[in-house]
Amino acid sequence: MMHQFKRYAIYYLPQDIALSEAGAEWLGWDVLTGQPIDRPQNVDLDVVATPQKYGFHATLKAPFRLRDGSSLADLSEGFRSLAPRLAPVTITLELARLGRFFVLINAGNSSELNQLASTLVKDLDHFRAPLTQADIERRRPETLSQTQRAYLMQWGYPFVMDDFKFHMTLSGRLTPSQMDHLQSTLSTTFAPFLNCAHTIESICLVGENQDGYFELIERAHLGG
Repeated sequence: MMHQFKRYAIYYLPQDIALSEAGAEWLGWDVLTGQPIDRPQNVDLDVVATPQKYGFHATLKAPFRLRDGSSLADLSEGFRSLAPRLAPVTITLELARLGRFFVLINAGNSSELNQLASTLVKDLDHFRAPLTQADIERRRPETLSQTQRAYLMQWGYPFVMDDFKFHMTLSGRLTPSQMDHLQSTLSTTFAPFLNCAHTIESICLVGENQDGYFELIERAHLGG
């Protein structure tokens, strides 16, 4: 039975079980099972409180509400039919600072990765409800570039197409001292998965439950 979710998104969720488990344990939420799990006791919860509810992932199409007249079954069918037409992409992960956040990013060429995300944004957008004025204001359009504002209005999210940056968020906004302290911890935690190839072989449709946490609805494998 399909649950009722508040919003939906398209994620990359690693099929590498060890990487997936490392990320879930770091954040304390397993997006694959929709369940909380034990976290490292030496890291304060406030470090991961912001990204925790989204799970360990990279966003390919940002969270959106369903348009009136569209159902989860419709979205699921569109998602499943699109996936086989998209090619797998190989990435290389590295730990990075993105502003005052820690993330895993792709260290290699990102052109194919960006194309994958752009296609998902465009080809599934007819399922997305238009933004409300409150949605727009939450994005603080005055802080965005002209291009990002245009993307926000057209695609519901400012950081798409040429402004897309693949990342897997590992922390909330940190102070400089917190960042210095966490650098070595994160380097050790994710060391087995850094600077080596990972292939995005599938994409995942996820939903935001009534508590605000995201969980896997279904996984679809990409084509050849």
